[in-house]
Amino acid sequence: MRNKFFFLPTILLGIFVFAIGITYFTKDANAGFLSGISDTLSRIQQGVAANHTIEFVTPTGVNSASQTVVLGFNTASPNFGLTNIVFGDIDLLVYNTGVCTGTPTSKTLASAAGASVWGVAVNNGAGTITLTAPTNATTGEIAAGRCVRVLIGTHASGGINQITNPASAGTYDIGITGTFGDTGSAAVVIVSDDQIDISASVDPTLDVVISSNTCALGVLSSTYIQTCQYNVTVSTNALNGYLSTIVADGQLRNSVNSIANAASGTVVKGAEEYGVGTSKSGQTIVQNTACTDNDTGTSQPASALSTSAQRFASATGPISSDVTTMCHLASVSGATPAGSYAQVATIVVTANY
Repeated sequence: MRNKFFFLPTILLGIFVFAIGITYFTKDANAGFLSGISDTLSRIQQGVAANHTIEFVTPTGVNSASQTVVLGFNTASPNFGLTNIVFGDIDLLVYNTGVCTGTPTSKTLASAAGASVWGVAVNNGAGTITLTAPTNATTGEIAAGRCVRVLIGTHASGGINQITNPASAGTYDIGITGTFGDTGSAAVVIVSDDQIDISASVDPTLDVVISSNTCALGVLSSTYIQTCQYNVTVSTNALNGYLSTIVADGQLRNSVNSIANAASGTVVKGAEEYGVGTSKSGQTIVQNTACTDNDTGTSQPASALSTSAQRFASATGPISSDVTTMCHLASVSGATPAGSYAQVATIVVTANY
């Protein structure tokens, strides 16, 4: 008889333990471990404010009213600072697959949960941000297997505040829990200084090419305007560009006589006049874009060359291969003395750094 009584309690105890085991594992079957967890910070330097982009894939999802998703930032000391964070600094985005790509559904957030509105509660002391499902949430409010992205900071739509990093360098865990049942965490690193000072320098440059050092007007006549030309090409990285000037050593002359300088901004055919024009507008030297040689027309634009520098080209910023054509032109009257005439003109280019 004693064996029978001993055997009966043993059977009852086994049934009791088995029942407990069934209850335990049945309860845990509704929860899961989050996957694809990450927290990307915009800054990882100690003590500075940073945006957080938290991503995770939920195997269970959110399926009823008032279920919570809790983001825990103060799993170690010193803490992250959540003092200024409000619901307007947060976006809750749910994607259509287990990957956070494509166009997500953006959940509506407020300070408290409501119909079709998620509630946001920030507890700086506890270091938590609690997201509470809408009061009318049902199965699939966040479907199982979906990727969830939480933006906290100025990169959230309407966000103006950021989370302050811990005051000390180290590795910190960002935990994800809540009554929705899934759990997980991600590690982030905080360093003493996350920025690198990069320096470089660029040497100043100025390159000037004068296409020819001679300009032959040829035989002057009262029946046409004679011209010669050359190009001045400038390249410079000067912040304020460059200035080109021309200065003469005197009039177009010989030892006895000289050709009169252009008057009234032109060289007139059949009048004794000599001058210069530039292809650039807005300069001290008048613009002459034609520079027609053996011209039988009435006149061409020209400025008198003088022993004072006159601007013929300029730029207001860095420029490459800026070409200016200089046109020297002359005509004579029937009374202009015969002979050879000459002049030396000097080109000066100044970069404005």
